[in-house]
Amino acid sequence: MKFLHPHVPGLSLMLLLAAAALALPVQVRAAAPLEQRDGDLRVVAYLSDDDGSIRREWRDTRMLGKPRPVAAARIGGELATVLAFAGCSQRPNGQCDLVARFALVTPAGERLDAGAGALWSAKPLPDQLMLGAARARVKVQDGWAPGRYAFEVTVTDQVSAKTIQLQLPFEVEAR
Repeated sequence: MKFLHPHVPGLSLMLLLAAAALALPVQVRAAAPLEQRDGDLRVVAYLSDDDGSIRREWRDTRMLGKPRPVAAARIGGELATVLAFAGCSQRPNGQCDLVARFALVTPAGERLDAGAGALWSAKPLPDQLMLGAARARVKVQDGWAPGRYAFEVTVTDQVSAKTIQLQLPFEVEAR
């Protein structure tokens, strides 16, 4: 998924943040996973520096207790959202229709669109936490301004019209 600044077409989010920030080496610390519920709908959101291995482990074991959240990310590495869900409403054919929208919130409070996608649009496994398909990524750049950033995640159940919002904060500290 490509991150585009909403007011500057074609400008990637990672370039925008690197250009707008001071030239400081960074250290990134992220918070623990967050969980929100709205009735039966449950969404668990994680930040990961290796979402590919979490997805492979989830696929190979059919279920993880809890994916490992990121403790730190190195310069040049990526942070990615990983979303799991349960309890989505189903259409008469048994399929769910969950959509996830993402934004990156900067320390200055600027909200940068980070895309949207289908979290799940098939039949769910009954009574199980399932790994969703949608995600957003950002590359950690040397030169990011220190401060508190956050991935803002909005998950909408298109069948029931329920919406869950979560913020996955992470700190960028000068070394």
